[in-house]
Amino acid sequence: MAVLKGLACGPSKLTHIMYQIGVNYKTVKQCLNFLLKQNLVKATPVGKRRFYQLTTRGIAILETLSKLENALQVSCSSSGVAEQTIYQCL
Repeated sequence: MAVLKGLACGPSKLTHIMYQIGVNYKTVKQCLNFLLKQNLVKATPVGKRRFYQLTTRGIAILETLSKLENALQVSCSSSGVAEQTIYQCL
């Protein structure tokens, strides 16, 4: 979900996403390849670089996941479950 959130502000290069979310190159590349195959992200070549951005489907999935995340935080905070536990379960 971090890569999707990283692209929420618009098109970005892989290295920009990597630094923004604090994850190494290989992991971000693997995530982007998965997201491309799922049609959640599209890549646009500009010279030797590729810019990645969310597709309409990717935006819808990110919005749904964000709503779920918020609902879980509210539900778990009222029951005393730590936020870190929520992310381990997702």
